[in-house]
Amino acid sequence: MVRTSKTAVRLRSPPQNSKVVDFDHFFYYIFFMSSHCDICAFNCYGQKGNYASCCSVEERNWIMGPILDYEKVLKDLSLKYGREVTFKEVFYDFDEGSRTFSARKVWQDPNNYPAMRIDFSTPKKTCVFYNENLRVCSIYEIRPETCKNYFCDYLERELFMNQ
Repeated sequence: MVRTSKTAVRLRSPPQNSKVVDFDHFFYYIFFMSSHCDICAFNCYGQKGNYASCCSVEERNWIMGPILDYEKVLKDLSLKYGREVTFKEVFYDFDEGSRTFSARKVWQDPNNYPAMRIDFSTPKKTCVFYNENLRVCSIYEIRPETCKNYFCDYLERELFMNQ
């Protein structure tokens, strides 16, 4: 699988140089480390205590987008919360995002939108659905495809052993 380093997009095409997965290694992580979310929640990028780099912008040139299935996400959120959830509660459009993050190049590209909204009250400036106290996504079951399909370099190396 291939991913872009500028956004949280993961393309579904297999890489030309992919290796066969070492299932013993893969299952070690799944069964003993629980899930990739547990790895990420406490050892993001293999750094003990680090968490949620893919779910936060911090001070980096990072965006969680484009969210191409935003209409489905809004529908699922509305069902979950029992009320209509609006686009502006969950996402940035290009106009708002590019103004909010005017100094960050990745936020100036209209192809990266809609993007997940950021909670500025959190230390790492996480996605509005990331619970920093529990270190979990509060909408994990209905999260966008962009989030489902994203794997950082560390997880690819550790879980899937792609080059």
